[in-house]
Amino acid sequence: MILDTDSIFNPSVSHNMILAQQVHHALLNAIGFSDFPLSIGRYFKTAEKIGGDFWVAFQRMGKRNAWSDSGAGIITLETEPTQDVMIGIGDVSGHGIPAALIMALSVGMINQLSHQPIGELMTSYNRELVRQLGGLPTTYVTCVLACISVETKQLAYVRAGHPPIVILRHQMAHVLEQGGTFLGMYDDEQYEAHLVELKSGDRLIIYSDGVTEAVDPISNTPYGIHGLIHFFQETRGLSPQDATAQFATSREAWGMPLDDQTLLVIDIP
Repeated sequence: MILDTDSIFNPSVSHNMILAQQVHHALLNAIGFSDFPLSIGRYFKTAEKIGGDFWVAFQRMGKRNAWSDSGAGIITLETEPTQDVMIGIGDVSGHGIPAALIMALSVGMINQLSHQPIGELMTSYNRELVRQLGGLPTTYVTCVLACISVETKQLAYVRAGHPPIVILRHQMAHVLEQGGTFLGMYDDEQYEAHLVELKSGDRLIIYSDGVTEAVDPISNTPYGIHGLIHFFQETRGLSPQDATAQFATSREAWGMPLDDQTLLVIDIP
C-alpha cells in the first residue's frame, strides 16, 4: 500500500481533490445525450482521481433555404428549420487539479463561443486560452470538434493537435486527418473547418489519445487506432451505448490507465 502523506498531514488536500473530482464528473455528466437527435455512446476513465479530458455537446437550431413544389408546376424558395449537433473532445496536458481547472475553464469557454461557426469557434477558443494561460508554465490543450447537420448529413470538423475522427461505413474505416496544431500556445493560429458528406448508417468515433496509447496487457503493445477500429467493427451490430459499455468492460481488465481515456461513439440515422 502507498500512503498519500500529503492527504494525511494536510486534510484540505484530500478535500480539494474530492471536490475537484466531483466538479469534473459533474461537467461530464451534465450533458444529457438522450435528448439529442443522434444515438450517442460515451466512455471515460481518468488516470488519477481527476483528469483533464472533457467532452462538449450542443444542439444548434438554424434555417436553410429549400425549394418547395407547391403543385401546379409552381416551385417556391422557402426557409426550413435545421438542427445541428456540435460535439467534441478535448485533452488538457498533465493530470490532477491543474489540468482539471483548465478543463473546467475550457468547457466554459467553448459553451460561451458555441454560437460561432466551428472554425471560428476553435480559433477564438485558442486565442482566449493563450490570453488566460499566457503567464503560466507550459500548458496546452488538444481538441477536436464536429458539427453534424442532421437533415443534410454533412459533417464539418476542426482538429487541433488531437487524434483524428474515425468514420466506420460498411466495415470500412475513414480517418479524418486534416487539422492544425494544439491550442493555448500561439494566439495567431487560425483553424479551418473541413467538410465531409455522411451517409445513413455511418458511425463516428471520437476519442482521446489515452484510448489508443494504452498498452494491451496480453500482447504488451499499444492498442493503437487499428485496435480501436477493429473493436468497433466487431461490435458494429450493437448500439453506440452498448458498444461503449462493452468497451468499458474490456478495459476493466487493463487496470488503471496511465492517461485519461475518453470516447464518444455516434450513429448517423
